[in-house]
Amino acid sequence: MTKSFRLLNIAWVALMSGGCFQTAVTRETLRPIPEHAVRADKSPDVRGTAQASHRLPEDQQIEMIAQVVRVFYRPLMAQARWIDPRPLAHDRTRLADSASAPDPDWAIAISQATGLRRVCPLDEANAQCQGREGGVLRFSAPYVVGGPRSDSALIYVDYTPRSYGVAGEIEFFMARRDSVWQIVSRRAMPAAKAEGTRPTDVVDTQRAAEELLAADRAFATAAVNTDLVTALGNMFVANVMMQAPGGFVRGRDAAIAALTASADNPRSKITWTPLGGGTSSGGTDGFTYGYVTVTRPDGTTQPGKYVAYWVRQPLGWRIAVYRRVPRPAGDVALTPHTLSVATRALPAGDSATVQRYADELSLAEHTFSREAQSLGLGAAFAKFGAPAAVNVGNGAEFVRGPEAIGRSIDAGWTPGAKVEWGPNEVIVARTGDLGVTIGTIRIDGTREVPFFTIWRRNWPSDPWRYIAE
Repeated sequence: MTKSFRLLNIAWVALMSGGCFQTAVTRETLRPIPEHAVRADKSPDVRGTAQASHRLPEDQQIEMIAQVVRVFYRPLMAQARWIDPRPLAHDRTRLADSASAPDPDWAIAISQATGLRRVCPLDEANAQCQGREGGVLRFSAPYVVGGPRSDSALIYVDYTPRSYGVAGEIEFFMARRDSVWQIVSRRAMPAAKAEGTRPTDVVDTQRAAEELLAADRAFATAAVNTDLVTALGNMFVANVMMQAPGGFVRGRDAAIAALTASADNPRSKITWTPLGGGTSSGGTDGFTYGYVTVTRPDGTTQPGKYVAYWVRQPLGWRIAVYRRVPRPAGDVALTPHTLSVATRALPAGDSATVQRYADELSLAEHTFSREAQSLGLGAAFAKFGAPAAVNVGNGAEFVRGPEAIGRSIDAGWTPGAKVEWGPNEVIVARTGDLGVTIGTIRIDGTREVPFFTIWRRNWPSDPWRYIAE
């Protein structure tokens, strides 16, 4: 073992164990950087001014930021760093940061200027960064300190860990020496003022999925004390879409009318057990599925399955799309399935970006149908399914996994029957990683069957794959 390798190894051990570097795992640096004191003439609620941020050419700003990444946030081992395209605001408040418009070109320029392979723009799923641990870096513009010819500047960096580490913001004091910007000192910043709820706060996606499942269970518990129509109606958003005989109905009133069309339903009981689900990265959209039992007034029961697409509202999680189908009687496994946990810290898109996400999802559904004509129905279901996909199937239990779903689909269709479909409506999360398509399946050009499919992808640039239907 060479001396240089031993020294590097010692530095890495000290870093990981919180030794002389006095920094968390997410603050990688192989040389100590001194801390500077709080400036008495500067408010902690202001990072800088627009005027101070425009006093450096853009290429120098990019190079300064790249230097901070190379020296302090360099991805070690198998980690990666993602550059958030939304600059930190001049005012240091959560509300101001949430209103900052994304600049994808800026994020690309920073990632390229670092010269580091595992530094990627957040809105691109570069192969070298996919599936890795690490964190997201969000930068302010550099603010020149002093007169017009000053060679000093402040820059602020907000770090959000994807999997582990300590989130927080650091103020870096930079100086230009021999035409090269270098870090002189740093200071950990206190939490930014809230001034309202910031919709871009990073969500713990594991916890969000658990909370959605808990909300579904809470509604199931409450259903014990009421009737089927009331129990389901309490979960629906105002513009819910619910599958009913003849197709989907829109709106809570229409859904309740469809449920009460059966005279037994207002006098029946409904119970259910959620098995699995997941949420989007931002925790605004989610899905659950499980087993349901309807107990009629005469005491007879009808077992079934359900799939639901949820949206988070001010009062909590509510169902936006709902499907319930019967299943054969028989014992089923009630062991919870592994939750579908989203990638953390994906940026929420603006209206144009969300529309693009919806168009991509619509295209994926159309492509799914088109390829079924050439590959075969089962092969297409195997190709377009996510690894953890579930399908209601025709048996007592859900069919799990794309290959098993493909075989089940092939077994349930008449050979030679022409099956094609397309979406009539699409709902997609603002983070572009979860969505639902609602449409019609056409069989031999004459028979029509309603469907809705929930889709998932890890990154907005990944292909859509169905996760539940």
